[in-house]
Amino acid sequence: DGTTAGTSPLPPIPPIGTVLGSVNGRLLYTSDGTCSLQASGQVEQLTTMPTVLHRLNGTTYLSGSGYLYATDGTSSGTTFLRSGMTNPVVSQGRFWFFSFVSPFANWTLKTFDPVTGQTSTSLMAPTFAWTWVIAPTPNGVVFHVRLPGFGLWASDGTVNGTRRLTVPLDDILNMQPWRDRTLLFGHDPVNDLQAWVTDGTETGTHLLVNVSPDYVSPGVMMTTPQGTLLSVNHGQDVRLLFTDGTPAGTRIVSQHDSTIGDFTVLGTQLLFLESSLSNPRARLFATNAAMTASHRILAPVPRGGSLDLRASTTAVGGSLIFA
Repeated sequence: DGTTAGTSPLPPIPPIGTVLGSVNGRLLYTSDGTCSLQASGQVEQLTTMPTVLHRLNGTTYLSGSGYLYATDGTSSGTTFLRSGMTNPVVSQGRFWFFSFVSPFANWTLKTFDPVTGQTSTSLMAPTFAWTWVIAPTPNGVVFHVRLPGFGLWASDGTVNGTRRLTVPLDDILNMQPWRDRTLLFGHDPVNDLQAWVTDGTETGTHLLVNVSPDYVSPGVMMTTPQGTLLSVNHGQDVRLLFTDGTPAGTRIVSQHDSTIGDFTVLGTQLLFLESSLSNPRARLFATNAAMTASHRILAPVPRGGSLDLRASTTAVGGSLIFA
């Protein structure tokens, strides 16, 4: 609770993988791995949860891949909700996820209501796929199952409301929610792979910008209070784009001839590293507050040293502490 006396070890619960939010004061999360429980006393505290315990060489393991739990921070207050929820998203107070359907690699879209504990029936016919991407919209979700020609789909949580949108996109990468819309890298026969935006309707799905007449390789998306920044790799040229979700508000912030990465948001600015194979010494850059340009704020580190914005970064009083 922020005091020494009020700080204590958390009772043994399934390891927290992805935090999904809270309902009625309880944390909802998925458990994506396994935890080792050495003492029998710890195992006894977990027997109220209908999970699977395995004994192997004298060690008890709690299976938790894709399991959804709710917890109030105590072992007795940690309950199993359901299994088979891999990378769910939250929309309209429900969890939306793809559920595995045997045989082979078939998947179908479902929803789960944490208040009623009800799981919907399949919202679409089982589809063969290896991977998928899914993002929330005001009316439900948009999604794409990684299968050539499958296109962009939308769902309002009903079977009749789950359909393929009549837009030219035939492949989707890197979806990122932005306010009431979703930004994505989409491929169509005319523009190849470029940045698009959608609100889950045909009229609200359109190209944001054509960075190049050739195929581009999308990088990461990082959202700030003003909009979303996208890194785009085009041959030897790497470009940093900014968008507010409209074509008029989409522009190139800066261009680089080296790799950029380790994106970190600090207030209204974006910090990132630039490095290359020929000169591995990293350089630290920052965008301006208007997101119209970037500038170097730290010279290359001494040879043999490195910068790392991915680990142990902490924003304190408007400053960023990093290694």
